[in-house]
Amino acid sequence: VVTAVLALPYSSLAATADCPCRDKSHCNLIEIGPRQEVLGFSNHRGRWIHYDWTKITTVAVFRDWDEDAVEMMCYAHSKNVRVVLVGFFDVANLTHPDRVQSWIGDQLSKAVQFHADGINIDVEQPIAKGHAAEAEELVQLVAKTRDTFHARFPHSQVTFDVAWSPDHVDRRWYDAKGIADASDFLVVMSYDEQGQIYEPSPCVAGPNSGLQQTIGGLNGYIKLNISPGKLVLGQPWYGYDYTCLDSPSEEPAGCAPRDKVPVCNITTVPYEGAYCSDAAGTQKEYVWVMRMLEGNASCPGRMWDAKSMAPYFDFIDQSDKRRHQVWYDDPVSLTLKYQLVQKMHLRGLAFWGTDFLDYEGTTEAKAEAKVMWDVVDVAI
Repeated sequence: VVTAVLALPYSSLAATADCPCRDKSHCNLIEIGPRQEVLGFSNHRGRWIHYDWTKITTVAVFRDWDEDAVEMMCYAHSKNVRVVLVGFFDVANLTHPDRVQSWIGDQLSKAVQFHADGINIDVEQPIAKGHAAEAEELVQLVAKTRDTFHARFPHSQVTFDVAWSPDHVDRRWYDAKGIADASDFLVVMSYDEQGQIYEPSPCVAGPNSGLQQTIGGLNGYIKLNISPGKLVLGQPWYGYDYTCLDSPSEEPAGCAPRDKVPVCNITTVPYEGAYCSDAAGTQKEYVWVMRMLEGNASCPGRMWDAKSMAPYFDFIDQSDKRRHQVWYDDPVSLTLKYQLVQKMHLRGLAFWGTDFLDYEGTTEAKAEAKVMWDVVDVAI
């Protein structure tokens, strides 16, 4: 569906059949070799103009490639920033060579049509333990996609998203080393780390992206003899809102002392063999998190978990007096993990999602968004 482009400070579109950009050179793919990456996933229209284009190197379009995405492509290319497709493949089709080849051809056709610089492959479905042939077919899918794209566009970029750990998270018995060798780099999604919670019992709310858990996951990939230079550290610009199983608060404010905030027991939601999961919570964008924290709802304000090196806070839902606990990341916790890029010699950073900041709100909100981009400097 093509929708009307938003009125933005930059207008790069021109009505031509071959190239939609005003400057036709901006339809040319970026011909820059391997570099340190700062990859952002674009999932909302119209916010890209507010990105820090001096830092970002690749934008993955995780939404409709509409007229707004086309304009973003033109602008990004003017800044030597790649814009890539995001491709989804159903693992049920891995054993059907005709479907694999058709999918690859479709993705290449889209890249040609949209002047895209490559593709980020997002496959997050289980492959059962012992299904080595299926795991190998996934490696071959990635390799054939890379070879097809590179043959047509030598400087194109073919990447693959992997879970925060190679230890078969969510029952994904993938050949991580094979996929790394078959792609230009892996985006390690070091978030949703509570997707499978095996302990403690009962289920409790916890960090979305704890420092030590993130380090452990990265080291797991490196122990598979995957070069750190093929790993891009994915980080969350969002958090989780959990409803605690306490009795409704009878206190007007419902506020516990800062040093006595109880754990948040959560509903049991099994997932892929685990007793508990973050599916008991609701994903919330950073902009929502900050508005809740800064409002009167949060109580007693931002708190810090020294074990996971992550912030969280409680609030009371005034509609039913239920306590909620929100775990998220902010510039402090993100800085600790961004530093891993240099310490571990990683390829770079990625964010899910780049549009989760308040770019157009109050002066304070825009300052918060700027700080989120500023701390990227510790990685690059």
